[in-house]
Amino acid sequence: MNVKKSLWLFLLHLELFVLGTALFILLFQTELAKSTTVLFYRGIIFLSIVTLFTFFVGVGINFALRGKTFSLSDALLSSVLIFCLNLVFFTHLPVTAERSVSTFLLGYMNENSDREISEEEMAKVLIDKYIYEHEGVRKRFDEQTVSGNIFNSGSGYRITSRGKFVMSVYNFVTDLFRISKKNIFP
Repeated sequence: MNVKKSLWLFLLHLELFVLGTALFILLFQTELAKSTTVLFYRGIIFLSIVTLFTFFVGVGINFALRGKTFSLSDALLSSVLIFCLNLVFFTHLPVTAERSVSTFLLGYMNENSDREISEEEMAKVLIDKYIYEHEGVRKRFDEQTVSGNIFNSGSGYRITSRGKFVMSVYNFVTDLFRISKKNIFP
């Protein structure tokens, strides 16, 4: 393939990526899937829609160009790249911003950047605001219930067999990457 065709192919992939990413972001501005309360799951729904849409746009491009320059494999590659790259971005920024204790800590320190914050103060603020005022525990219970990892027995919550399986996966991953198990076995 010559340089001109390679550049043309690259630009087609880039245009599809920009289209898919813009559509992914725009979907969050709509009421679509608003009943899906877990942000991560809502994002997966939107990424699935965008992936299918961009694949069919790619198939249309393939058809319009009669298979020259942009193949069906290119359409599939573009849609998979759109899904994967947007998933990495989505889980590292929006999902982290929505749930991370570290982000909360940095946000509080940013709002109080004119002074020093002690560990004791931060622990109190974390408990008072993140846990109680922002309902951090209830939100995590809701997420894990929706995920099928726990269930409300009426008088409390219990882990399901799916939840136990998830924890065995985390146990394996902590071994694989040699990281602390303090959150696996508190």
